[in-house]
Amino acid sequence: MTHFDEKDLLTRELRERSSDVGGHPIGFDAVRSSARRIRRRRTIVAGAVAVAVAGVALPTGLAVTSAFAPDGRQTPDRIATSPTPDTAPSPAPTPRADGTFPLTVHGLPRGEEAGVRYVVRDAKELETPAGTVDLPEAYSMITPYNDGWLAVGSSRNPEAVIMLDASLEVTHTDPAGGFDLAVSDDGSHVAYTVRESGDRVLLVNAPTDGADVVTWPVDVPGGESLDPVGFLDDDTVVYNSDAGDVMGIARAGGSLTPIEGVLRVDDASEAAGLISVLVSYGVDGGCSGVQDPTSGALLWKSCDHSNLRFSPDGRLVVADASYFDGPGSPTLSVLDARTGEEVVTFTPERRNTVVGVSQAVWENDETVLAHVDEGGDQAMVRLGTDGATEAVTDVVTVRDMSLALWFAEHPRR
Repeated sequence: MTHFDEKDLLTRELRERSSDVGGHPIGFDAVRSSARRIRRRRTIVAGAVAVAVAGVALPTGLAVTSAFAPDGRQTPDRIATSPTPDTAPSPAPTPRADGTFPLTVHGLPRGEEAGVRYVVRDAKELETPAGTVDLPEAYSMITPYNDGWLAVGSSRNPEAVIMLDASLEVTHTDPAGGFDLAVSDDGSHVAYTVRESGDRVLLVNAPTDGADVVTWPVDVPGGESLDPVGFLDDDTVVYNSDAGDVMGIARAGGSLTPIEGVLRVDDASEAAGLISVLVSYGVDGGCSGVQDPTSGALLWKSCDHSNLRFSPDGRLVVADASYFDGPGSPTLSVLDARTGEEVVTFTPERRNTVVGVSQAVWENDETVLAHVDEGGDQAMVRLGTDGATEAVTDVVTVRDMSLALWFAEHPRR
């Protein structure tokens, strides 16, 4: 079972719970569509798990660039790096004999709390650098919008775009055209999709201050999902679809430019003006790379890595393994975004335990936050480009393959 072919197991699980909730390509498009949809719903409707999360403080080396509201909402300016207080430098971590660093949730020094927002499922809480926000539901994705919030997916509305005011009261819902939100680097814009009718999906680029939105109608065959994956600038949204051949770049003025010759678009970099793509997929995994969307040229590709996500400055990408099963990628690598050269790789500490990363997001230009599952023990872990590793949350034990917590503004692959 790979991250593309979880279909049978997850379909059975979703069917059992639904009454309570209201090389050579191998059928890639159909499998990808079903597995991705089920995987998202599985997280939302999973059963109760005891969760304990420590209080939140602002991470060392990070500062808030503008004020937070009392409920923990951040204004559109995002978290920015700032000088780290003068302290004695820590010794550089030493790699193991194979050159990799440990990927584990156990025995780690405790670091500062996360510099990005994350959701705690059972507590229905959004943890922010400024404090905890009590949510009506544990939304699949949620971000500040128009003095309130914009969310996608909940147990009551698993396929809805949900608007909430500052008091967390729902003010409006629309049928979602996909499962993801995409937030610009400075937090000034958010992209999402709304299903209009049949195969027609509306891609929306919304200023987070509530100003007028820009929309593009997109036809998606078979009623498949359409998702924004990132911005190239405030007016330019890159989108992807489970339909397989429906992916492209939406620009101001209403133009849609197809992205051709690839199977999927994974991310976009505003800083570098590049996109990451899945080039091919077969029985042994896939090959991914970085592309210049202007020329269509592929800068490089690797058949050892997948799901490439750009650092804020566009210099690096964090990457999963090309093939994996279970709770997520068993390895995590940081690569040079323009060459694919490996910078650092993290691999499991214990060979007899299944380890998987379901999410890995950039906290700043030098650190990645990862949701790591080690034999059902889950935690957020901070990984440095120098190989340093530290715990961000307490460890939570989960036995039903669900997620106890997840990053609020980043999709799960």
